[in-house]
Amino acid sequence: MWLAFWLPQFREYTPILMVLIVLWELSFPLAIFFRRARLIILGFGIFFHLGTLFFMNIFFPYHLAMYIVFVDWGRLLKRTEGFQLWSKVQHGIFRRPRRTGPSDYRAAR
Repeated sequence: MWLAFWLPQFREYTPILMVLIVLWELSFPLAIFFRRARLIILGFGIFFHLGTLFFMNIFFPYHLAMYIVFVDWGRLLKRTEGFQLWSKVQHGIFRRPRRTGPSDYRAAR
């Protein structure tokens, strides 16, 4: 990538970035226990891997995919209840109607 040629102009920031990256990597155990830390750590992780893609032309797709483990899917689904499609699925609009007796069967024909 063309950004890789721009990076050596800022060598004085390299030690600071290295320390921040090591602190970020050491903070991963916090992501297991604290939701707020998880959001911050995963956000930095996405930016880190996108930065290595743009600045060094190295991509780690499997590492990005592993961040899915840290997503709280139950909470995410509760937050998306307001979306129309999720509410339709939840209320059963996409399911077949139940037939309770013979009269329902004749009416459905």
